[in-house]
Amino acid sequence: MRLTDPYVLASYYIEQELPGPHFPRTEDELRHVMETRPDELPWACNLQGLLLLNRGEDDAALAVLRRGFEADPGLQSPVTEEFMTALVRTGRTDEAVRLVDALSSRP
Repeated sequence: MRLTDPYVLASYYIEQELPGPHFPRTEDELRHVMETRPDELPWACNLQGLLLLNRGEDDAALAVLRRGFEADPGLQSPVTEEFMTALVRTGRTDEAVRLVDALSSRP
């Protein structure tokens, strides 16, 4: 039985495992969040994406951040900002601009 929210636990573990590049306890908790807490998927994808960027795994990071972005249509988590920043940092500025334009035209 879990008594602690797994995202909170992952957030705690990342602080303990920084500067990385390996985050075994954090990633175990994030997997648990992604499998069992769809309401926290954008948050978990955001943190997982940041870990992957930290390790230089840009393509994997962008895939995870994109998943979180798509799971957050109400833009309630930081994943949108991190996804846009990651696109720019990895040279995908045109895609970032298209997404910003699309988001700015939403009602």
